[in-house]
Amino acid sequence: MDVGPVNVSSERHFKFYTGSGDEAAQFRQSINPSVDGNTVELHVEQMQFSENVMRYQTSLEFLNRKFSGLMSAIKGE
Repeated sequence: MDVGPVNVSSERHFKFYTGSGDEAAQFRQSINPSVDGNTVELHVEQMQFSENVMRYQTSLEFLNRKFSGLMSAIKGE
């Protein structure tokens, strides 16, 4: 991937850079290119969403168990 400014067709477009690090723009390569130029792939987005849901629910369950353990320790159970 090239590093540097992204070419724009108008001065009114947002300016951003590609490259490494947290501030870099990130893009996914299309698996199935669309005739109309749409690069959003529903199945990929749904998979990413499902993964985020699982991570979120796992984190909440971990925190709930941690807090329950702490509350039991405070109450002396």
